[in-house]
Amino acid sequence: MQHGNLILQWLNHCTPSQRHRLAERIKEHLEAAQLHREERGGGATSTQIMSTVLFVECACDLDLRPLELHGLMRDPKAQSLEAVAELAMNQLLGVTCVEDSPVGRISQQTVQADERAG
Repeated sequence: MQHGNLILQWLNHCTPSQRHRLAERIKEHLEAAQLHREERGGGATSTQIMSTVLFVECACDLDLRPLELHGLMRDPKAQSLEAVAELAMNQLLGVTCVEDSPVGRISQQTVQADERAG
């Protein structure tokens, strides 16, 4: 994973409460998308939704508009999807603390809090 990924750097600095809020926001959007698929069919994938929410939340927390953050990134879509993949890998590996990971430190408590939230 790239160390220059702004979204991963942002996630690295999120507090447990920010991570909980982020998990809730992702859950809300995934549920809305599921309803949309049931009613109309089609729509964005769960991965696309999650990467978009990460991107928008990152921009908001940095006091930027999404378009401004987009302009700061080399490949916003790839970085957003990379952040989703990194979160999934950390979850699969049951990461307790990853100092060398681009995401940085993720405690098992944070991962468990995110599981309860979402």
